[in-house]
Amino acid sequence: MKMEEELVKILSNTELDDTKKAEEIQKAVNALYVPATTVAEERKANKEALANKDKAFANLTAEYDEYKQSKMTEEEKKQEEIRKKDEAYNNALRRLSKSTAINIFASAGIQEEDYQEFIDDIVEIDEEKTKSLAEKICDTIVRQKKEVAEKIKKDIVNGTTPPPTGNAGYSQKTKTEEYQQLLDNAKKNNDMTNIVYYQRLIEEESKK
Repeated sequence: MKMEEELVKILSNTELDDTKKAEEIQKAVNALYVPATTVAEERKANKEALANKDKAFANLTAEYDEYKQSKMTEEEKKQEEIRKKDEAYNNALRRLSKSTAINIFASAGIQEEDYQEFIDDIVEIDEEKTKSLAEKICDTIVRQKKEVAEKIKKDIVNGTTPPPTGNAGYSQKTKTEEYQQLLDNAKKNNDMTNIVYYQRLIEEESKK
């Protein structure tokens, strides 16, 4: 029961005099009030318990790995060592590919906030594939920005104004709706470049 409800119940009890009401209110406060120090102690205890749990899990994992190693044949140990080296090598290749993609975006004048949401999706072990995809995305973004800028400039020069409501040739859709339609079309065509581009535009519109 909430404190407000408890107080109303006590104060409306005609069988209690003022002294009894004060005592009952104090009891309710003691029962419902949780001191800040208690909350802090509970949080600390939970944090320590979580840390201990993580440590115990790490220890258990290490013990299992040690046990597994003890049961492996020499050939299995060699294969496991090769697997770990391959994994480390592939991770290094991905880091290199990601760095290459970031440099391409930066050279095209594209800000980090414009590609950080999708960059991990285009990173491949093969640096050339990553480079090719990043360049295509950059070309698309730059080209479409240029087309939009030219259209705006043309509209301004020609004094173009939106037709009156009801004109079939004029879209009443919001930018987000237009971008969503273009995104849906890109998904149907499995066009990764435009998928990434329109997802970014939709995200930018949602922040306005």
